[in-house]
Amino acid sequence: MELNLIYIGVMVLLSIIAITFFIKYKNAIKKNESTIKICEEQINLSNKEVTATVVETEKKYDEKLRIEIKVKEEQFNQKLDEKKKEIQKINAEKEDEINKIGEYVKSLEKYSRNRGEVITHEILDGLKESLINSQAIQKEDMMIMGNVFIPYIKDKKLMSRQIDHLILSQSGIFIIETKFWKGKIIHGVSKNNAGDLSIIVNNIFPDNKEDREETLIFEPLKKNDDNNREFKVISYDNPVNQVRNTASKLNEYINQKLNINKGVRTIVYFGYPSDEKNFVKNYSLKSGENDRFATIICTDSNDLCTNMSGLVTGNEKKYSLDELKKIEILLNEFNRIV
Repeated sequence: MELNLIYIGVMVLLSIIAITFFIKYKNAIKKNESTIKICEEQINLSNKEVTATVVETEKKYDEKLRIEIKVKEEQFNQKLDEKKKEIQKINAEKEDEINKIGEYVKSLEKYSRNRGEVITHEILDGLKESLINSQAIQKEDMMIMGNVFIPYIKDKKLMSRQIDHLILSQSGIFIIETKFWKGKIIHGVSKNNAGDLSIIVNNIFPDNKEDREETLIFEPLKKNDDNNREFKVISYDNPVNQVRNTASKLNEYINQKLNINKGVRTIVYFGYPSDEKNFVKNYSLKSGENDRFATIICTDSNDLCTNMSGLVTGNEKKYSLDELKKIEILLNEFNRIV
């Protein structure tokens, strides 16, 4: 009996212990479920916050990207406008350059080789051949260039000066201005040296300075009804002034392009054959021998050949053959011998 009671007591005690553990386990499960629920809620909240952050970040990034794209577009458009303006400027400059070249070509068209220049060229070729044959010079010691044009700028326009003949030699550079004028030519006459012609000079050039030299051409006319002889007086610009101005332009051009500045001698050649009705009388007192642009007056072919022979065979060598070649190449860039 006592044993049964003890057994029953043990069973009751075990049941109480089991129930106690069961209750604690169930409470623990409920607590864990609550904890899990809280965690899930926190996770959901965190997910919402992350999603909101991502969305906000994307919005900010999109806005920043949009601003950057807009700035880049503005910069591109600005550079594009600058390039367009630069192209327009270049086109305007090129168009202006083309117009200047057109004007230059028109100025060249005004010139042509006349009979006097052709004859002079033949005389110079014959002189060169004679000097080579006599071994006075070598072939490369005398370069003859005909109908040469020198470009220069005046009032921002491309202009040109024409040279009848240009001689390149080691002794110097020489411009020959050929005047194939008919009639009685009085060259270099001024109020100072006019003499018997003073009445004509004073009346034609009343405002001239005393030493200003002019060139006059007297051409006879037919007899009138009273059997009186008449003539007309033609006054051209002094060819010495013309050729010296051209020489100055040439020297300036060579100096600018090649840094060679040694002067250019000048020659005025009156090439029309002399006879009773056609001749040249030189009144000029301006020799200018020490001038880098000094002018020699030649009144016939023998005079021209004598002077040129002495000039190109001179002992003083101003230019090297290399310098002469560079000058020839420079001038040929703008010229062509016709």
